[in-house]
Amino acid sequence: MIHPTAIVDPTAKIGKNVTIGAYSIIGPGVEIGEGTVISAHVQLIKNVIIGKYNQIFAYGVLGGAPAHRMHKKEDETYLIIGDFNVIHEYAVFHRGAKVCGGVTRIGDCNYIMCYVHIGHDSQVMNHTTFVNNVNIAGSVVIEDYAYMGAYSFCFQKTRVGSSAMLTPRMMVSRNILPYMIVKEDQVCGINRIGIQRRGYSEEQIAEIKSLYKLICRQKILLVDVEERLRSMDSPFAQEFLNFFKYGLFLRK
Repeated sequence: MIHPTAIVDPTAKIGKNVTIGAYSIIGPGVEIGEGTVISAHVQLIKNVIIGKYNQIFAYGVLGGAPAHRMHKKEDETYLIIGDFNVIHEYAVFHRGAKVCGGVTRIGDCNYIMCYVHIGHDSQVMNHTTFVNNVNIAGSVVIEDYAYMGAYSFCFQKTRVGSSAMLTPRMMVSRNILPYMIVKEDQVCGINRIGIQRRGYSEEQIAEIKSLYKLICRQKILLVDVEERLRSMDSPFAQEFLNFFKYGLFLRK
């Protein structure tokens, strides 16, 4: 159902059983997948590709031009959103900037609350939670099941690992390791509840905790940590090793 006050560009592609609310604007190059609900006063500005069964609440502005000085009006860049996402009121997501790749991507089953900003070329994976007023800058990566506390902020090109949890008002200037809880710029333990909700066993949780102690609590050089991780027959050790390649990370 498309409300009669909505404005839909003739190039837009609208799937089956899509709802578009009053006074919403659907711009050029937009695609909306089956069963998606667009509430009132939403703007899908340009080149927004949305999957199936998403909910986008009132006053969201998605697919605007990236906040990048080198972006040109004629650049064809995109915002791609997967399936089963909930995006609450006043969310602002920018398209990519061509010089940074040109695609901002949101995965599946993410829960994004009010006033969240996602900058150009950022990659949000699956099953994440963004509490109110989270801001992430350009080219940030948020991995699966990460939890972003209210008013937290990520600087450009930072990365938040899988199942990591940021407490409110965190300023992320260094990468956050998977499974960690971070408070006031310090790693303070593992995200046990989040890991349990993913169905990890007590043995797996204990293994992650022991790796946390090795990486973050033992006062040894990172090269020595890496050597010990390589010697372990553990998928979690390998996951941490793979994360190290992204550069400087928080391990206080």
